[in-house]
Amino acid sequence: QISECSDEIHNNLIAHGPPEQSNDKKKKRKGIASVFGTASQGQQFSTHFLALRAAIKVQSYAVLGDNDSVPQRWSRLACTLFDILENNGEPPSKAQCKPTERAELRRLAGSQALKLATHHAAFAQGTTPPRWRLLCSLIIDESAAVSTSFGGKLAKLIQSRSDESGIFAKWAPALCLLNSDDSTYLKGVRRSLLIGVRRARAEYARRLAGA
Repeated sequence: QISECSDEIHNNLIAHGPPEQSNDKKKKRKGIASVFGTASQGQQFSTHFLALRAAIKVQSYAVLGDNDSVPQRWSRLACTLFDILENNGEPPSKAQCKPTERAELRRLAGSQALKLATHHAAFAQGTTPPRWRLLCSLIIDESAAVSTSFGGKLAKLIQSRSDESGIFAKWAPALCLLNSDDSTYLKGVRRSLLIGVRRARAEYARRLAGA
């Protein structure tokens, strides 16, 4: 039953564009900024775009809540998330959308992929080196909102797992990119990561002292 529901969400809300646009790809022409439509007053994104975003979140939480989920379910989700990142935020339906919508999809895909790669064993094992590099590249995303969001989540992750073997080696590319970027909005992220490094060193010193 869960599997059927997951398939319905993927097929109807993620793999296809908005209902009135899904079968008319010719509408990708000059003059249409986004096939998702215009946002209502007081909202940043349109209803159709919010539905797509919610569908991806539902799929992610369904996989995250079931560590023994069938390979087809988490591998399909992995393809969805990493395809979004690889294609610069293009939705799975290939529907035309605005730069702000693309940035939001990159932010969402990066956030969910990071969460799953950290907490879902099979998803983590299926995350290949090129996919890790895609995640790391979000540190220097062209959108400040994306890089700040991902950098903050990565900083919290490293702080919470500073005593875990290999945590810094795993995210070394991201740390190098972060250190080379002088953007003001990443200064807070660098401070948070520095705290994580100090905690790891202190923990290592305590273990040596007790050995």
